[in-house]
Amino acid sequence: MAKLIILVAFFAFGVSQVYSLYCFTCNSTLSATCANPEDQWEDLDTIDCGSEGLCSKITLRFQVGGFIYTTTERGCVPAGTECSRYHTAEGVKLINCAICDTEYCNRSGKLTGGIFAVLPLIISFLIIKIMT
Repeated sequence: MAKLIILVAFFAFGVSQVYSLYCFTCNSTLSATCANPEDQWEDLDTIDCGSEGLCSKITLRFQVGGFIYTTTERGCVPAGTECSRYHTAEGVKLINCAICDTEYCNRSGKLTGGIFAVLPLIISFLIIKIMT
């Protein structure tokens, strides 16, 4: 019975990791902090991307009326989204694009893996193997 309780507890933790992905959400056009927050992460809003979303950080450069603008947006994108979709408009240049699948991974421009989503399942398997 104890083995079953341990397995259920680790499985529940693993499922919550998989189905609840939180990301930073902001747009540097509305908040300058979004482009380069450094130590001001607590000032950014967060969003639950759910089970079908991924975190993203996208920086675009475009020209309007002779002025060049750069904007950074952090948020959620649907699973399967690729950075290549942001090359659609003429005059818009993709400066940076990162799509990732771990908690708050859109705080930087690098991609990160999702090992923490399956780690509890691996640990529970090992614990049960040791106990039997």
